[in-house]
Amino acid sequence: MIIKTKELILKPDISKDDIFKIHQNVFNQTETAKYMLWEASNEIEDTIKRLKRWQESDIKLFFIFEKSNNEPIGFLSFSERDEVINNIGLCIGKRFVRKGFGKQVLTALLDYCKNNKIKIVEYSAFHENLPSIELAKKLGFIYSYSKNSIRNYDKRKFVEDVYVKKIDCFKNIN
Repeated sequence: MIIKTKELILKPDISKDDIFKIHQNVFNQTETAKYMLWEASNEIEDTIKRLKRWQESDIKLFFIFEKSNNEPIGFLSFSERDEVINNIGLCIGKRFVRKGFGKQVLTALLDYCKNNKIKIVEYSAFHENLPSIELAKKLGFIYSYSKNSIRNYDKRKFVEDVYVKKIDCFKNIN
């Protein structure tokens, strides 16, 4: 399945040629990984292994491409079970932030939910990741709770804020 927005294309697959580009734009960027659960790496082999693990898992994974130049700029991942989406990973490389791409991606995810009878979306973010939290609020997510978490690779303690949005899956019949 391919998802399109005004300026982006979300695809579940990535070509071998694009792996180097997404490595450069996302996975080797320390600033991009700051609020993620994975560690930035300069080694493309680390990116290849990570992508392979993700693609072989039960998470849904979409690579985010700019339509204008077909360049991979980030990814969207999530878990889907029992009419609920959670464990959302929305990551856009640092050169591409503050352009409205996050809003386009999350809006596309909400449209996906409406079309696939998803009833609840749980969105979480590091407490100090204010741009991510503001995006969730702008799109109608409501604060639900916070929990203490620990990032596996560096044992960093952080507070994770969880926001929830109920999806109206029923279309109006006139």
